[in-house]
Amino acid sequence: RSRAEDVTGRVGLIPSRHIVDLAARYAHKPTGLTLKLSVKGLTNDIYVAERMPEGIQAGGFRQILLSLRWQYEAKAPPP
Repeated sequence: RSRAEDVTGRVGLIPSRHIVDLAARYAHKPTGLTLKLSVKGLTNDIYVAERMPEGIQAGGFRQILLSLRWQYEAKAPPP
């Protein structure tokens, strides 16, 4: 492919990037609750992710995701 960009944005070199993501999880066993926090694109650097088929597509937007999970285990009745 050509290194020079054209006006449509469909042609040109896309330089490599380093992406920083972060994830943490905490499980509280007595209650069965698990909390998870994920941050994608920690540095929030906007970059060219792809060029085809419709031209430049941006990547690198920061996403922050928080989730809570409850795992319930029914106890067996006494005999």
